[in-house]
Amino acid sequence: MDDRQVKPTFDKDAAVNILKFDNNQWLTYDDAETFKLKADFARGQCLGGVMVWAVSHDLPYGNYSRALAEVANRKVKAIAMSATTDELETRKVHQQSMAASVRVKAACCTFDTPSMKLYSQCTWAESPVCEDGVCLNSLVAESSTGSGGDYCRWKTFKYTWNGQEATYQERKYCCGEKDDTKWEDCEWFDNVGIFPADSAAVEGYCASGCPSDRVRVALETRNGCEGDGGRVRCCKPKYTTVSKRCYTDPESRLEQSVKEFMADPSCGIDDYWKRDLAVDGYLFGNLSDEAVSPSALVRRASSKAQEDIEELLTTLLLSYTVSEASREMWKEHVVSLYPNLTVEKIRAYMTGARDWVREGTWRLIDLIICNMATYNSKLGDVEPIQCPVPDEVWNDPPDEDLAARNLDKRSARGFMRDISGVMLTMRSLAYRTRGQWPRNHPIWRAGYGFRDNENCLSGDIGTRPVTQQNMQNFVVEHVPELQTIPAYVEHAHNGSLPSGIRPLYPGLSANYILRGLDAPILVNPPPMRGGAQSARPMVRMMNALGSTRNDGGFVLFDGQLNQVKQRLWMGISHYRDSIMREAVSDVNYATALNSLRSAIAVIHYLNHPVINSHLASSLNEVRRELGRADNRWMELGNPRELRLPQSPTWGFVIYRTTYTPQSYRQFPRIIELTNSCIRRDVLEEYASVKGYYLGPPEELKSSYQLICAKHRPIIIEDRNRLDGISLHSVRSHFESWIDDRASGRGREKPDWGLPTQRHVCLVVDEEVCRVLERANAKPFKEGTEEEKNAWRYLNEWWVKAVEPWPEIDELEREHTGFDGTMKASVLALWDLWRDFGVVLYSLFDGVAASWKPDYPFGMNSGNSGSQAKSRQN
Repeated sequence: MDDRQVKPTFDKDAAVNILKFDNNQWLTYDDAETFKLKADFARGQCLGGVMVWAVSHDLPYGNYSRALAEVANRKVKAIAMSATTDELETRKVHQQSMAASVRVKAACCTFDTPSMKLYSQCTWAESPVCEDGVCLNSLVAESSTGSGGDYCRWKTFKYTWNGQEATYQERKYCCGEKDDTKWEDCEWFDNVGIFPADSAAVEGYCASGCPSDRVRVALETRNGCEGDGGRVRCCKPKYTTVSKRCYTDPESRLEQSVKEFMADPSCGIDDYWKRDLAVDGYLFGNLSDEAVSPSALVRRASSKAQEDIEELLTTLLLSYTVSEASREMWKEHVVSLYPNLTVEKIRAYMTGARDWVREGTWRLIDLIICNMATYNSKLGDVEPIQCPVPDEVWNDPPDEDLAARNLDKRSARGFMRDISGVMLTMRSLAYRTRGQWPRNHPIWRAGYGFRDNENCLSGDIGTRPVTQQNMQNFVVEHVPELQTIPAYVEHAHNGSLPSGIRPLYPGLSANYILRGLDAPILVNPPPMRGGAQSARPMVRMMNALGSTRNDGGFVLFDGQLNQVKQRLWMGISHYRDSIMREAVSDVNYATALNSLRSAIAVIHYLNHPVINSHLASSLNEVRRELGRADNRWMELGNPRELRLPQSPTWGFVIYRTTYTPQSYRQFPRIIELTNSCIRRDVLEEYASVKGYYLGPPEELKSSYQLICAKHRPIIIEDRNRLDGISLHSVRSHFESWIDDRASGRGREKPDWGLPTQRHVCLVVDEEVCRVLERANAKPFKEGTEEEKNAWRYLNEWWVKAVEPWPEIDELEREHTGFDGTMKASVLALWDLWRDFGVVLYSLFDGVAASWKPDYPFGMNSGNSGSQAKSRQN
C-alpha cells in the first residue's frame, strides 16, 4: 500500500477490505473491524467460536491473531504451564565455563529419556591439559574448545612479525557405544549454516551448522577457524529399539504368510511365467469357442503365501493409507534380505522404467515378488552385465515380390514326407507379410522380444509398439510352426515320437493319410476358421495354424528369437556344440550369454499368456479337424485310425462379473477352490463306494480318476461386456451362449451338451469375492477342529447359480421368492452336478459311470455283468 500509494475500500456487506491496483488487479484482506463483523455474525448464528486458516499468514508479532482474539472475546490467550513438583534426575552435559564469572552456570538436562540416550553414554576427557585425557571406550571427536565453553592449553606458541601464532591441545569426546545406540558417520563441517554479514571480511571464518540429518557433538573455534566462527563435528544418531508390535489377528495371519513365502522366495520352477496344462480351464482374456478346449494351457493359481505378499506390496506401493504394521513386515522380512527392495526404490523404478507399463502394475508386482534377487540387483547400484543384441533387418517383402520370387516363407510352402514310398507334399496356406497388415491393426501394438535387450542375464519377454523405425526387427510369426503338421503326419505314420520313445497307440496307415487326410472326403463340413471352405482335412489342419483369412493368431516377433524358436520347435540345437564351446571360452562373453538367454526367452515367449492362448487355440483346432476326419473315415466303412478321447469333459459354466484390481488375484483362487472342492468330493465318494463294488477294483478306480481328469469348468469373462452386470443379465448372456451352440434352439434341445453346461451357470461377482476371501481349498485334516466344524462352511462359502429359461410357478415365487437364482455352496457343487443324472463314457473300452440322485452307488460296467452290492443299513 505504501509502495503503490493506494488505499483500501471497506465493503460492509461482504465484511472485507478491498484493495485495487494496476487498473485490473485486486485483493481482499481483514483487519480488526472486519474480524468484529464476522465474529458478531457467527455469534448471531449460534456458532460457538471462530478460527482463521492459517496463523502462519500473520505478521511476526501476531497483530491479526491478537485482533481476532479481542473480537472473539477469547479469555485464555495461552496454555498455562503445568504445575509440577516431580523431582527430575539430571546430569550435567555441558561443562561449566572456566571464566571467573558468577553469572556463568552449567546447563543440565534429564538423561534417562530416549532423546538424551546417546549423550548419556558420552563424556569429555580431562582438561585443560587435554593431552593427558584418555578414552576408555570409543573416541568420537577431539576439540580444543570441547563442548564450547572449556578450553585446552596451547600446544605450540611463538611470536611472529604480525603477532602470535599458537596451536592447541585437543580434548577427547569418549562414548560407550553399542551397535544399536551410538554416534556414527561423524564428519567435521565448516560451511553449513548462517554466515554473518561481517564474516566475509574475516579470512578463515567457519560456519557452525550441521546438515539436516546430523547432530552437532563438538565445536572447534580455534585450530584453523578465525573470527567468532567455529567448525563442528556432526554425527548421525543411531538409536534403535526393537519391540514386538502386537498385531491384530489379520495382521498376524499376513505376517505368517510373508514369513512362509520368504523362507523360499520363489514362485516355482519358472518364476516369470508359471503355466501348465489346464486343470481348471481358467484362461486370461476374453473367451471364445476355441479357447474353451480341455487342453488349453493356463496359468496356475499362485499359492496363498504368494498372493498375500503380492497384496502387501500392492498396498505399500499404491494405497494412500498404509498401516505401520504393513511397513514393518516388509522391512523386517523382505528388506532385511534384499536391501534394495525398499518401497521408495520400487516406486522410483516404477516412475522411471517404462518396460512394465503395457502389462500393468500387477504384472510388475508379480515379477518383483517372484524374482526378488533379480530386482534387488536391478534396483541396486551394481550395473547389470551388458551385451546388447544388435538390431537386424529381417526381410519380409510385400506380395508383389513374392509373386516374382516365391521364396519367402509367407507364401504357400510345400513340405514333402515319405509315406510308405509315396512322396506326399503338404502345403501351408499363404498369409500376410509384415508390410500387408493395415496400420491400424492391433498387431502393431505389441511386438514381442527381450524385455531388457541389453541385460545379459535377463531372458524375460516384453512387448513394445512396432513403428516404422523398428519394424525391420520383427517378423510375422505363426505361434505353432508350419512344420508341425508334416512332422506329426510323419511320426504318426512311422509310429514314433521325436524323443525316440515308442507311442502307446499304433501308427496311422498310409491309406488313411493319403486317401483320408489328403483327400476331399468331408461332406458339407462347417466353414474353416476365418470363413474359407475345404473338404480336404489336411487343408483344414493347415488353416488352423493361420492363413490370410484366419489371421487371429499371428503376432510380430523379434526376428532373431524367431530363428531360435524355429530350431528349438523342431528339436534342433540353435548353436552347434563346437560354436558354443568356442563362445564359452572366448574372453568376450556376449555371444555365449546371448545364446543361453535366447533359448530361455523363447520358452518364456511360448508361455506368455497371449502367445500361449494362441498356441492352445490353434492346436485344439487341429485336433478337432483330426476328429472330424476320423469320424468321416469310419462312415466310409474304414476302421478307426485315431484313438481320440471319447469321454467328454464336464464342468460348470462360470461367469466372472467383477474386474476390480483385487479380483485379478481372487478369481483364480476361487476357481481353484471350486475345482479342489469338487475333486475332493469325487475322491471321498470313491472311498465310500469301493467297499460295495463287486466289479474289478481297478475298473472303479480308473473311472473315478477319469472323472477328475476330465473335469474342466468353462470360464466366461469379458471386462467390456460383463463387468458389474446383474444376475438377470448373466441369464440373458448364458441363454444366448447356449443358443449359439445348439443351432439357435437351446431351449428346445435338451440333449445338447452336458446338464452342467445347459441347466445352470455359476457366477463370481464382487460379493462372492468377499465371501470367499479367506476360504481355503486344502482338505480338512481328520480329527481336527476344522474337520469337526466343516459343516459351518457349507453355508458360509458359496457362489451364485443362475438357471436359464427358468419355469417358476407364481405361487412358488410368492412363497419362496425364488427367481431362478440361488446361492450354491462350494462344498456341495459335486452333489449339485450329480443331481442332473449325468452319464459319462470313459476312454477305457466302454466303462461307464452313472450317477442318479436316488442311487448314489449305482456304478456299473459296460463290458462285465458286475453290479454294486446292496447297501446294508
